[in-house]
Amino acid sequence: SYLQTVFSQRGEGWVEGSLESLVEKTCSLSYGIVQPGADFENGLPVVRPTDLKSKFISLEGLKRIDPAVAESYQRTALTGGELLLCVRGSTGVISIATEELAGSNVTRGIVPVRFDSSVMEQRYGYYQFISKAIQDQIKANTYGAALMQINIRDLKKLTFIAPPLNLQNAAVERLDKIAEEIEKLETIYRSKVTALDELKKSILQQAFSGQLTSKDAA
Repeated sequence: SYLQTVFSQRGEGWVEGSLESLVEKTCSLSYGIVQPGADFENGLPVVRPTDLKSKFISLEGLKRIDPAVAESYQRTALTGGELLLCVRGSTGVISIATEELAGSNVTRGIVPVRFDSSVMEQRYGYYQFISKAIQDQIKANTYGAALMQINIRDLKKLTFIAPPLNLQNAAVERLDKIAEEIEKLETIYRSKVTALDELKKSILQQAFSGQLTSKDAA
């Protein structure tokens, strides 16, 4: 709800533009390595769509490939801090590359995004990506049957909003706090669901063993 409020506003100094117009000049908005090949011991780490399971992506658990395979994919080489957008399969899923991923790369299903810092704060860009406004645009441009995907041409045309940087920073601070509270609530309710599941199993076990009937009869 707060995300929708933030990204539906307009005001003096606010800029509306395509994704392509708001990223750094060195950000090519390109697909990653098409055929990463087999695992290569102590090789180059690559991020795959299946790795985008949390907000931040680190080196732990990443596939490693022959560095020679990535030589022709320097446009998608990571420097750390990029937004990693899934454009194949679960389109719209996005994570943030940690600084330790500098020098790593991505596979075909991911497009690294780095906004022009003079216009868009990177964390503000992350929250805008997960907002309904951007997710709806991605969904509308996703196609395919067996494998859903969004092509680069349509990706570049996604419309973003960039208010003055001081407003972006204030929004990010608020959004970070909300996200932290949500994470705490998720942990609490996950614990409650687990407890209820265990209680259910215990009651069923007693029912099948006749313990509940015996107690009722007594």
